[in-house]
Amino acid sequence: MSAVSFGESFIALFAGFGIAPLFLALVGILLMAVEMFRQAKGRFLAAGVALAAVGVVVRMLNGGTMSMLLWMLLLISAAVLPIHISSLFLHKRPWLYRSKVLALQEEASDPDNYEFLVGLIGITVTDVNDSGSMVINDITFFVSSARFIERGSDVRVVAVEGERILVVKE
Repeated sequence: MSAVSFGESFIALFAGFGIAPLFLALVGILLMAVEMFRQAKGRFLAAGVALAAVGVVVRMLNGGTMSMLLWMLLLISAAVLPIHISSLFLHKRPWLYRSKVLALQEEASDPDNYEFLVGLIGITVTDVNDSGSMVINDITFFVSSARFIERGSDVRVVAVEGERILVVKE
């Protein structure tokens, strides 16, 4: 294929672009961008890729050629790549993404300081008979209690003494 016909296919791509394929492709790109900045276990990414693909298919069904397909894939990639690169540079910046779960995981990784747990409520995953386990935001902690607490009970952290986390039944 010559360069002239390839350039003509680029112009024809936009000349025949309807509202529906353009809207689907743009919303798909937007959803992919949302996934890159606010991870949702791939849900937004999957929906974005699906919508962008449907936009491409709809455009191809309206008289598209193979060179138009290549242009569309190139343009979608050119839109997504800078968003992805910027999300990599901005990843883990506290002003961009600071969820309570992430903060709890970061603080839980420091075994010398559990003071941040005081006042939080969790659920016991074992019976607490002097000692046991509880979960707060999907993170398991070994805890102690002066009284017996059944498995599955809501408990509140009342004190931290070194590595010992004291809880009471809610």
